[in-house]
Amino acid sequence: MEYKRRPSYPSPTNRMARVSTRVFRLLAVVYAIVVIVVSSWPRLRLPAIPIGNLDKVAHFGQYLILAYLVGRGWAYDVPSHRRLVSLTAVAIVVVFAGLDEYHQAWVPGREADVFDWLADLSGIMVGFTIGSGLLWRRLGSGVSRRGLDREKIRS
Repeated sequence: MEYKRRPSYPSPTNRMARVSTRVFRLLAVVYAIVVIVVSSWPRLRLPAIPIGNLDKVAHFGQYLILAYLVGRGWAYDVPSHRRLVSLTAVAIVVVFAGLDEYHQAWVPGREADVFDWLADLSGIMVGFTIGSGLLWRRLGSGVSRRGLDREKIRS
């Protein structure tokens, strides 16, 4: 008797996960283009808000968003190679941030600053950790992406 293999159809959750991954990848690419465009504006001035080192906060937030989008788009790519894909994605964003800072040295009225790049790196680490779900896996079984698991906490 020959075994007939049933055709495997993707479940709705798998389909939604693939669509979600594609959307986050597209958003990451679009946001990276926005970062390049904004970095190319000469003599860009930040609003006069009384926050010390507002420039560093802006760099941190800018790359936190980019790394979050990259984490959501690429961290779940191939389960067997998740670590390699994640490290590669982080490395690409880190190099992108470095090249962005270097690029600013050639834009009139802008300057490249190693401390801006360090703020970028901090944002990358926080954003990718949140976006890829590493934070939720590290916190333990009582926490999920949807929030606290009340049943596990009660027991």
